[in-house]
Amino acid sequence: EGELENIHEGTHVSAAVEEITRRGIAQYTKGEESDWNSFSARPSLKDELLADDQRIGRALDHHVTVGSVDAQRTAIADALNRDRVVVWSTGVTDAYCEHRADTLVTDAEVGATSDGHAQRVFAWFPAIDCFGVVNSWGKNWAGFARDGADYHGCVLVPAATLIRRAWDIWIVQVKP
Repeated sequence: EGELENIHEGTHVSAAVEEITRRGIAQYTKGEESDWNSFSARPSLKDELLADDQRIGRALDHHVTVGSVDAQRTAIADALNRDRVVVWSTGVTDAYCEHRADTLVTDAEVGATSDGHAQRVFAWFPAIDCFGVVNSWGKNWAGFARDGADYHGCVLVPAATLIRRAWDIWIVQVKP
């Protein structure tokens, strides 16, 4: 899914979930994210068989959060505590792309109607009612420090912003 001509187009989280249940998880090859030919190359039979060996069964949980901000906050925090993968998709603005370190994400930066982007929610910081979100843009983007740890390439998103400005928030159980 997506457009080969525009690698920034990406795909939908639902398509990725469907792919890991039908095809499996392909083995990561170091440097593949910057190998432009790999985006359009047909996988080898060996690669396909390796992916099939890592297929995630349909019995495992994958769903989109629903309900009020409080209900979704609770569901996301519970998922993180149960070692689930939480994926937040939203439209991003130029301001988000240039987000400064050690600042909270604002409503104006996310929730746009285009330029969708999926990112992993990796932590819940209840004392400040924020989620930690890791991006795929490298360690030089944004970043914050919290509870004695540095999180390069990550942002703090207030829970209400993350939930209200989401296109969807997926909770996925990858491990049995």
